[in-house]
Amino acid sequence: MLDSILSLKTLAPVFLCLATCGGARGDLRQHVGDGNLPAVAVGPREQVSLMLAAPTSDGTTNLSIRLTPDGKLTLNRYAMHWPQPYFPQETKGVTDSFKLPLEQAENFRSLLAQLRPPNLGREGPFVLPKDCPWAYDDRSSAVVAFVDEHGRSGSFILQFSCKNANADTIAIGLRQAVQALPRSKATAGFSW
Repeated sequence: MLDSILSLKTLAPVFLCLATCGGARGDLRQHVGDGNLPAVAVGPREQVSLMLAAPTSDGTTNLSIRLTPDGKLTLNRYAMHWPQPYFPQETKGVTDSFKLPLEQAENFRSLLAQLRPPNLGREGPFVLPKDCPWAYDDRSSAVVAFVDEHGRSGSFILQFSCKNANADTIAIGLRQAVQALPRSKATAGFSW
């Protein structure tokens, strides 16, 4: 009996990963908004951006990833420091740019499309993880932005204060999206 409990305890992280890691790619939509947002594809002429911010002792280390409709991927890693409140200082980092193969670009787009607001607009509507209210005094840990050829935009925002299973599942999906990209100087050593 003890052996079977120990083996289940040992395998629990594996089962958890199988349930969430592999499933995160196809199930993120249910963790956004009220959990019932209609599926929306990223338009063929939409630009998609992913910005991740990892906290440091005096600010954040950031990774910005932009995919244009023609498959050009631009990655930029930089640091933001707040030596004084409301006056951030940006430290330039590493930038890398290359064209993604069509299939890889479509995979990246389709994963991020699961976080897209149902409609884009001039005022830039946004959605949050399920069961996470907007915190006016918080910063963003992750932002996925969508801009179409007419300048309409929308975004998904994950704030640092959002701590629940929905946010965790989305974070796993975002990590998978970044890890699936080709190696880059900008992503090397970045931990989010």
